[in-house]
This record gives sequence, C-alpha cells and structure tokens, in this order.
Amino acid sequence: MKTTDWAKVYEPLETAQNVPVQRVQELTQEKLRDKRKGRITMKRTKKTMFIAAAAAVVTAAAVTAGAAIAGITHKESVDRYLGDGAGEKLESMGVYTTCVTENDYFRITADAVLSDGNNAIVFVTKERLTDDGFGLGYGDPEGYFIRDTVMPVFSFPNGEKRSVETASDDPVDGVSHERYYIYNAADSEVLEVDFEDTSIFDSYYDALTDSEKNELSLLGEEGFQDLRHSMNSADYLEGLHLTLDLSKNFEPQIFVAEDGTEFRVTPYDISFDDQIDRIMAGEVKLIKADGSETVVNITDGGSYKSEDGSKSHFNFGTLIDDPTSYDKLVIDFYGEMEARK
Repeated sequence: MKTTDWAKVYEPLETAQNVPVQRVQELTQEKLRDKRKGRITMKRTKKTMFIAAAAAVVTAAAVTAGAAIAGITHKESVDRYLGDGAGEKLESMGVYTTCVTENDYFRITADAVLSDGNNAIVFVTKERLTDDGFGLGYGDPEGYFIRDTVMPVFSFPNGEKRSVETASDDPVDGVSHERYYIYNAADSEVLEVDFEDTSIFDSYYDALTDSEKNELSLLGEEGFQDLRHSMNSADYLEGLHLTLDLSKNFEPQIFVAEDGTEFRVTPYDISFDDQIDRIMAGEVKLIKADGSETVVNITDGGSYKSEDGSKSHFNFGTLIDDPTSYDKLVIDFYGEMEARK
C-alpha cells in the first residue's frame, strides 16, 4: 500500500483552528446573499481549503465502474450479512452483478445486487489503498482505524428522494464490508452512487458558535445539505462513482395476512407495508406443503414513513431455499398466513 506522511497532512488543521470557522462563515454569507437576491447557487469548493496541500493532488486512476466481474470478488462481504457460504451460493446462482471504482486512495467494489423488483440490497467492499487516515473521523497516527466516515451518496432517476439504509462494519486493515438497502427499487432501475467524507463538515460545524449555527439554519434544509455535501466532497474521493443495475433477479413469494397485509419473502429478507414496531420478530417460520418447517433468524430491519404509508423489512441472517416452495408463513403479531395463489 502507498504511504502518506500523516503528520504533514493533518498538521495545518491543528495549527490553524480558526480557518474552518472563517471559511464556513464566508460560504454561509455567500449563500445567504444569493438567497436574498432570490437565486440559490452553490459553488463547488475545492477541498484544498480544508486538507493540506500534500494531500490535495489526487490522480484518479482508470475507473472501471460498471465493468462486469466473473464472480463475486469479495464473498466475505456477502457472508458478513447473510452467513457463511452465502457469497459462494449466490455466485453459483449467477448473482454477481458487480462493478468497481477506484482512485489512488480507495477501491470500492459492489459485490452483489439482490432485487425482487420492490426493494434491493447491495453488498459493497471498501478498501483503503494508502496508509493514511483519510476517511477516518477519530484517532491518531498510531491507531486511526476507529471510525470510517466515507459514506455513499445516492442519486435516483429524475432527482427523486428515496429512503436508503446503510450498514457497515468497522474497518480492519483498511477494509470494510457494507450493505445498502434501497426501498422502492423498481425493476431495471439504475442507481448512481458517489462518496463523501462526512467527518469534514461535522468537525467544522462543531467548531461554530451557536450564533453561527443559527446563521446556517437560515439556509433552510436544502441549502444546508448543499453546503454540507460541497464540503464533504474531499479531493481524495475524486473519481469514485458506482452505477448499479437494480434489475429484478429474485421472485418473492407473497403471503397474505387476515387483514390483507402482504408479506414479500425472498431468500434474504421479508418486506411489508406496515410499521415495523408492531412486529417484534426475532424469527419467522416458513412451512412447506409436506409440513416441513424452516425457522429463519432475523438479524435487523428498518422502516420509513412516506406519503404512500409505512414500509418495513427484516433482514435474514442466512439465505433460505426458494421462497416460492413454501405454502405458509408464521410471524409474531400476524400469526399464520398462507401464500397467495
């Protein structure tokens, strides 16, 4: 791995603590002036303002985003969330819609995309290619592998806003495994993913006075987010971009409860249109026509509310057999229900 002089990179931030505050004030005033004139513009600020010059020169390597790979590159990334052997099993099924993007500092690989035409899950491996502390929010030169702060930024067709849940383990030797859960992922949809370092704006925002924070609040939610994203787009993340195909590759089995609620079961999760806090499930049970049962452990889940109502899901801790081979589903609160014919 390449090595960067960590001390030289971060020394300017330690000797000029007032610079971030002044720069935030400048950007804020500029934004407010435009707002008062009735026009909102956001200049793309260069991160050389915040990162030492030694770290500002990034040579974006040949990016191979979208290039197909004959198999799952990091099976352990899938196994981390779906249990041992899951990556190999998906690969044997031909499920390895992957792409990779990299520059001099990071390599990010989408190892598998799973979709039922309603929601999608993406398994990602992020590798640090240098021995510096880029993208780590807290720590020191001797022990900076503490918190990874390089986060995905999702762009949907037509600028649509959607809910995406992200999960990540702690980086070990510069490698972390991530999972993105995308709600309302239509079949054949394309998702664009960029990356930013959330620690940049967070650290500078924490240095502001209360009155300066109040000034930022005058920008409104959209203006505030524009400013945050602009600052977080660090030079060492330049060129990193994934284009993901969310095409349907799994057929869900639909189970219908007495009240009409539909549960969509795939080999890797269960989703439904209801509030997740009504169902405190640690496991679900699937029953075949011959009476044989499969009990599936739930690892985690999530939900969100929109104008269309509540949407929720549970993630399985393992891959199950073809869900269309089951006739009944048993889940807490809803009890037993049958598959839709």
